[in-house]
Amino acid sequence: MYAVQGGAGAIVVAVFAATIGVTDAVSEERTGVGSSTTLALGGLAPPQQDHHHTVDISDINSTPFTTFTNPVIGVDAPDPGVQFLGGQWVMASTGGGPNGTALPIRMSSDMIHWKLVGAVFSPTTMPVWSDNSTFWAPEIHEIPKASPPRYNVYFTSKTREGVLAVGVASSASPTGPFAATQTPLVFDAIGAIDASFYSENGSHYVVWKTDGNSAGQPCRIRVQELTADGMALAPATKYTELITNDLAWEGGVVEAPWVVKRDSTYYLFYSGEGYADSQYCVGVARSKTLLGPYTKSSAPVMSQFASDPTGKTRVFAGPGHCSVVRLPGDRDTWAMVYHAWLAPHVNAAPGRVVLVDPLTFDAEGWPEVGHCNTPSSVAVSGTTWAPVRCVETTTTEYHITTSQWGTVGWTTNGTIGSTQAKFRFTPGILPGGTVSVESVEFPGHFYRHRNSFLELDKPDGTMLFGQDSSFMLRPGLLGGEAAVDPLVSLRLINYPHSYIRHENGRLQISTWDGTTQLSQDGSFHLVAV
Repeated sequence: MYAVQGGAGAIVVAVFAATIGVTDAVSEERTGVGSSTTLALGGLAPPQQDHHHTVDISDINSTPFTTFTNPVIGVDAPDPGVQFLGGQWVMASTGGGPNGTALPIRMSSDMIHWKLVGAVFSPTTMPVWSDNSTFWAPEIHEIPKASPPRYNVYFTSKTREGVLAVGVASSASPTGPFAATQTPLVFDAIGAIDASFYSENGSHYVVWKTDGNSAGQPCRIRVQELTADGMALAPATKYTELITNDLAWEGGVVEAPWVVKRDSTYYLFYSGEGYADSQYCVGVARSKTLLGPYTKSSAPVMSQFASDPTGKTRVFAGPGHCSVVRLPGDRDTWAMVYHAWLAPHVNAAPGRVVLVDPLTFDAEGWPEVGHCNTPSSVAVSGTTWAPVRCVETTTTEYHITTSQWGTVGWTTNGTIGSTQAKFRFTPGILPGGTVSVESVEFPGHFYRHRNSFLELDKPDGTMLFGQDSSFMLRPGLLGGEAAVDPLVSLRLINYPHSYIRHENGRLQISTWDGTTQLSQDGSFHLVAV
């Protein structure tokens, strides 16, 4: 979310070129990105690939590609709504543009190099119902089977009475000019924001968030059918509530919905926590029908909670408000486009920059994104377009050793010692973005936390056991993605501000405090044995 007063322009700034490999002006294409040339995420598809294997996308459009490095837009461009329209990637984002315009539009042939081409609204085309000072979260969508082609933009603005509402405007071109309706598309006294569009089998739908967190109430993601032109709610229809904020790591918020269908499953991506800090993250829920019921992943599929004021071990923080797009062609190859803060500058200039990461689905059908479900901050390869896993949840056995002492690791009695036990990582007992840690010596027994300490225990079928024994496996707090000697950390799902650490010889949990000591004690080596 973002408020624009008087059409304030986006910040134009060079973003740590020496560190991240980016120099980006808001009106220019991104060039000189690491060692890359161009990642061509568009055009003709290579042969069909297996759903769970990496895909070589380096030859799409016959454009050579080696690597790219995030961010792909190094200036403030929050809430990126991205679609492949007319042979080009089109992005609309929150905020003001030059000369009093609102909601900047960018285009790209490859999803990596973007050029500012205009804005959704000029000073003379602002919606008549809007206060013209606040514009958020736009998405431009082509209306299927419209002849001639029509493009609708769904967006959020404040009414003249100061209530947030969802609007819609239409154009014959994805870059405008757009003509808005005379009244909001969706109005709710508590506020309605973050609209998205979904269409299948000739029916169109709008998905949005009720702004409950602004009034100390639950947030709700809702969906309702639209008319054939997508410009109004369908007569005699009612909304269906899909999800609300009911998981610990979501905080008081669920927002920024985005729906895709893969095979016979609908995936509802959404963001949790507050956008203005490092806790912001992306979750997902899935269903066999568009209208639900939806089952949520137990952990975020994209997060970077533990902020790093130096930006050395964790370059980005607070990733969220994503678009999830299938690459052009008939294949199971996906990307997530989203915003994040630079870790040393959360809720500060240069603002929320834009990142792109590979997205695939694991054997259980849950999404995997980026580097262990965190933003990729090192070079991303187009020849192996796939997320990086911290561990394979297979029969591989590991010693889990401390970051400080390579010969000291986890035992089976909740301590660390030189006589190390063997463990394997399994899909989380509560599935979706999680792992559980099973003892090899005591099969069927898993580490859980209880009263702040870790102990081996056998599952009892309760929700509490599932919560206590399912963890987010993330790049190490101490080392980060770019470390020569990679480390991992385990974050809790029911106390999402806490990590597993060792202290005074015992394995326990501690709330993240930003200290080097916790980073060391909460980072571990995985040594295959």
